Order: sequence, then structure tokens, then C-alpha cells
Amino acid sequence: MRKVDIFNHVMPKKFFERIGDYQDIGKRMRGVPMLFDVDTRLRVMDKFPDYVQVLSAGMPPIEALAGPDGSPELAQICNDGMAELCERHPDRFPTFIASLPLNHPEAALREI
Repeated sequence: MRKVDIFNHVMPKKFFERIGDYQDIGKRMRGVPMLFDVDTRLRVMDKFPDYVQVLSAGMPPIEALAGPDGSPELAQICNDGMAELCERHPDRFPTFIASLPLNHPEAALREI
């Protein structure tokens, strides 16, 4: 029986590197390598047969990291990174939950 974990926080590498520009979040997140290190995540997942993850961005939300002028770019970087993970590892990450810049409604609609 396949196990689908539908709420897994991940920070794609480019997104993880970029948010360091906005807040001192990197120090806290470095202590949880599964958030940003795909190899670590895959090694842990290997311990569980027939296990897949639906990815979602880690906290805080995009709009807490940047104002309306910067949040659309962050959302795009995050979503592109998660899409890339799903494309590279479809047997592990069948899909993801997109992040939207909720403080910029027009950009959020474009990101959909």
C-alpha cells in the first residue's frame, strides 16, 4: 500500500539561499537539513517503503518574508524549485502545493 504524505515542508535550494536576503531565517533552518538538502530527505524517505511526499513551502509564508514588491519573485523561485524537484524525482514527489504572494493579488493570479 502506497503512503502519501501530503504536507511536507521543503525549501528548494535557490529559494533557501534567496530568503536569507530577507530575514535571518537561514540560521534556524540550517538545523533541519531535510528542509533544503534533497539528498538527506531522500535518505530518510528510503527507510519507508512505498512512501511519497506532496511538497509545500516551509514557514514563514511568502508574504511574511517580503512586501508586495518582492513577494512575487520569491513565490516564483519557490514554485519553480518545487516543480524541478517533482520533475527530477516523480516517484518520490508526485506534486507540490504552490506558494502564492498573497500580498500581491494580481501576481498571485499570474502564478496560478
